[in-house]
Amino acid sequence: MKQFEIVPHTGGKISIVPSENSIGFQNQKDHATAVFQLGLSLVDGSVTYVPFGGIGTTTMPKGAIPIYVFSDKEGYFGKSCPACKGYFRTDSGGEEIYCPYCSHFDNTLSFLTETQQEYIEIYIKTVLIALQEKSDIEIDLDNIIANLSNNSSPFVYSEERQQRSNKCKSCKIRYDILGEFGCCPNCGKLNTFEVFNESLSRLLKRLNNSSLEQETQSSEWADVLKNCVSEFEAMAKDINKELLRIPATPSRKEAISRISFQRISEANESLSKWFDIDFLKGISNEDRIFINRCFNKRHILTHNSGVVDDKYIKNTDDTTVRLNQKIYVEKDEAIKIINLLRSTGKKLIDGYESIS
Repeated sequence: MKQFEIVPHTGGKISIVPSENSIGFQNQKDHATAVFQLGLSLVDGSVTYVPFGGIGTTTMPKGAIPIYVFSDKEGYFGKSCPACKGYFRTDSGGEEIYCPYCSHFDNTLSFLTETQQEYIEIYIKTVLIALQEKSDIEIDLDNIIANLSNNSSPFVYSEERQQRSNKCKSCKIRYDILGEFGCCPNCGKLNTFEVFNESLSRLLKRLNNSSLEQETQSSEWADVLKNCVSEFEAMAKDINKELLRIPATPSRKEAISRISFQRISEANESLSKWFDIDFLKGISNEDRIFINRCFNKRHILTHNSGVVDDKYIKNTDDTTVRLNQKIYVEKDEAIKIINLLRSTGKKLIDGYESIS
């Protein structure tokens, strides 16, 4: 499936039968479909979220009529955050949701997209006309879709696929977001470790690729080490972004924002002092030295073609190399740093979740 591809409306039919005081919907397609329900008060015109009841029951308030909001044909509802304006999709049709980008928590009505709002407006006008004229109306969404080349009718708004589809490990809700990191719209749980862990698994798979020519193996192992450190830094920055949401003085927030995970020991010291998050806890001194050397190796591999400079020697006290020597990465080194950063990354995320 292509990212940013337009996903059509799920289709179906809406039937409005004033004589039976009935408004219903049906969809018999073989693709995914989902619906959530709002209620329009005929007393004051307000719109509220209304959960579906069990079979044969209704939760619609007295004096209100149902508004059915449909998913796209993949079963997702598009959402637009009222705080950061970020767009995402989710199969959650709950009353309150989180923005996966900025963690804003609000009523689902606040997350309606512009096209969904236009749909609700025309839906309400159509229902009120049917009630006033006491005439039955059937809105064939499938027919509208079939006869529109540009999907321009407000009755059949489309959505847009984003870049990463997630299934929350906690509540099993699915969501589709821009980029990699985000929180579940339903329960607010971060996907940070899941993304990081998947990246490390892909790197391990690269190390086990025996089809590489022998002369290219060392450069491949060096690239794996570079990517492993970069993935850890990206994951840690995402957690740091969440830590900045915790109330603190301006000076403390400024200090938190300046944390550099390239200097992993200093970053751990700061988080231990301010949040009691010690993600290097239980790591031996030998392994801490190894991690620090790998982080500095990543730097010279990226910025100095792998040639040892004064800064590398100063930051690592590595007596096994010489100034201006070109370093090489062994397979065992790459495997070891992956395993160590998987462990430290889990401790960092567990530490954040213990205070959030």
